[in-house]
Amino acid sequence: MTTSPAVPDAFDHLIWSVRDLHEGIDELERRLGVRAAIGGRHARWGTHNALLALGGHRYLEILADDPDADRHEHPFGLDRDDLPAITHWMARATLPATADAARDRGFDPGEVQQFGREKPDGSTLEWRLATRLDRPCEGLVPTLIDWMGEEDRVHPALAAPTGLELVEFTLEHPRPGEVESACAACGIAVRVSPASVPGLRAVVRNHRGMEIALS
Repeated sequence: MTTSPAVPDAFDHLIWSVRDLHEGIDELERRLGVRAAIGGRHARWGTHNALLALGGHRYLEILADDPDADRHEHPFGLDRDDLPAITHWMARATLPATADAARDRGFDPGEVQQFGREKPDGSTLEWRLATRLDRPCEGLVPTLIDWMGEEDRVHPALAAPTGLELVEFTLEHPRPGEVESACAACGIAVRVSPASVPGLRAVVRNHRGMEIALS
């Protein structure tokens, strides 16, 4: 029997959605022992974020509405009532090729669009996404992301605070086969556990060797 890895090879980052960005940074510092660094603002969605590296080209994104933005589109589960929570994840892909292949296999990952955000130093980070704001399978099917530029130079994990490692990533859903099939159409191998309530869970090991569960 073929098994999927504890963390999918295509895993790029987790989204931990919060009501207030600075309160979220404080809470994760208390829990993990590492303080996240401000990432920047997403003008299209009216959000801002902070980042923590999770080892290699993996990171955790703390996401919140930007109080200075004119509008808020609440992407990736930011409108859920149970925040703070892990609400979504993203997987690396070659776009638009991976999105086209997924549609051929029967799953539409969304229109490929170009995005960007202004970093604190004034420079701009750019990427492509294939995303659906209707969040298929309650956010368990990842958004596909393609970083524009040489990944070893532009990937956000490389500039985020270190000291953490993602050691386990778990998906739970009442219809596990539906999630697995949608992910497989995108070329991503995952194992989804049956559960009455959909959920994303992660186990992070910090620099002291402690393992902390996040959900």
